[in-house]
Amino acid sequence: MGEKIKSRFEEDSISLPAGSVYMIRHNMAPLNGKVSLHYHDHYEAFFAVSGDILYNVEGYTYRMEPGHLLLIPPYRLHQPCIHSGHCSERIALRFSQELPEKLNGKDHNIQWSGTENIPVQQYCLEEPQCQEMKTLLQKLLCEDKGNAYGKETVIHALLTCFFVLLARAKLQQGKAKPEKTEMTATVREMAEYIEKNYKNPVTSRQLEKQFLKNYSHLSKQFKEEVGGSPYQYLLLKRLLNAEKLLKEGIPPRTAAEESGFSDYSNFFRQFRTMYGCAPREYYKKS
Repeated sequence: MGEKIKSRFEEDSISLPAGSVYMIRHNMAPLNGKVSLHYHDHYEAFFAVSGDILYNVEGYTYRMEPGHLLLIPPYRLHQPCIHSGHCSERIALRFSQELPEKLNGKDHNIQWSGTENIPVQQYCLEEPQCQEMKTLLQKLLCEDKGNAYGKETVIHALLTCFFVLLARAKLQQGKAKPEKTEMTATVREMAEYIEKNYKNPVTSRQLEKQFLKNYSHLSKQFKEEVGGSPYQYLLLKRLLNAEKLLKEGIPPRTAAEESGFSDYSNFFRQFRTMYGCAPREYYKKS
């Protein structure tokens, strides 16, 4: 691949560690609401090995049964949550947008361009594919933890196999399985309203007027179904946009204003909490 493959997984990390092109983690611990609403600047492939999980992504809820794989593009707000109080086994593989192109070969060309219009995709793998995917990811976990001879070559091969298997599943399945939403119409509409208006002032009074309900009731309902309050959802949307603008070379104050922050000191505080550095530091590094 022309570079050493490094891997590390952090539950709440927004970016992959410097020099890394993927991260992988196997987990069986109950979720119990421990993972908050968040996003990454890279892809995440969430594979359900056992259990029954609900996965919230941008106002939709996907039911993840054994053998299901959910592919989440960058910058999508998401949160896994346990269903029916049962334990679950899952493997999460997160990877950079550039990785598939690095793995292209003579007989396969992994098309992977752009992130804005790529939908969340849910694959329902048939039994042979399910076992193949499970074995492949387990081998990748094993190689990732170890330091055996030829580690980089084996990891390169396993990652290539992962994308080929995903492409085969997509070809056989045709269109990705339609999302199953359990969110109420009001919550969906609130998420869409915030998505369209986050650059403008959005107040609790505006939401009450828009949806003809008490804000406390709206907030409680939204948090139960989305994983965070309307304010948290709005804040993440604004920070996400500001981070993109800083990467594009837009100065911090302009990025803050164009993302809906009227108070720069508040933006500075929130950005530093989220990214671990000041907006200007992030701007200079981009």
